[in-house]
Amino acid sequence: MLPAAYQVPAAIALVVGGAVACFFGYRLFRVVLSIFGFILGGLMASSLVGPSDTTWMIGSWIVGGLIGMALLYAGYYVGVAPEAHIWSLKVLDRNGSGTDENVIAAVDWVIAKKKEVGGQWVMSLSLGSDQSSIVEEAAFDRAADAGILTFAASGNDGANKLGFPAGYSTVASVGAVDSKSARASFSTTGPTLTFVAPGVSVLSTIPDGALDSTSLTVASRDVAAYPLIGSGHDEIVGPFVDCGFGTPAQFPASA
Repeated sequence: MLPAAYQVPAAIALVVGGAVACFFGYRLFRVVLSIFGFILGGLMASSLVGPSDTTWMIGSWIVGGLIGMALLYAGYYVGVAPEAHIWSLKVLDRNGSGTDENVIAAVDWVIAKKKEVGGQWVMSLSLGSDQSSIVEEAAFDRAADAGILTFAASGNDGANKLGFPAGYSTVASVGAVDSKSARASFSTTGPTLTFVAPGVSVLSTIPDGALDSTSLTVASRDVAAYPLIGSGHDEIVGPFVDCGFGTPAQFPASA
């Protein structure tokens, strides 16, 4: 076991490390888990060997500690549903555009796959359109009849009308709230909105700088924006001019 002189410092290190991880994020939590695993593994291994041989006790402490550290560090990445399988179906192109036919084909694929392999299935769609489709709605009805739960983003235009498929009766619509539980300015709402979830400044598993993104803020309100292919990476501040559909009559004289 850990010598008496090191027991109090080890306990303090774990408590302080846990507090730091709680207040400063999940990245430090991995470090705390590793330290805890090393101490726990070392205690267990050295207890099996006993204090009769100092060399063997130190060796067992190091080996047991490394094994314990590796196990808890690996456990950090297991997740909340380690036996769940994730299927990713591509229905949009590189610019985020797609067709109802692609969405319907994906829904039918999920239905067929569920019949093939069984299990409990959930579909999650972070996409939408402001136009409904009878054929598309029928596809999601088939999914519901097959016992598949479907969740879809309510929309990102801040309007008071749900997009689709979120607006279909067999689809659970999900809106976004910020850290104060207030509806995000861009999150679409409506009388049939199912529930909301954190959707502002949420940490992602994508490494910083690995993904290009575009955002537009007008009068403190987030507006849906698409990147200009070939443009540089920078922040631009300036007047916003609404030119409608781009016809000559829609350009302000000052533009």
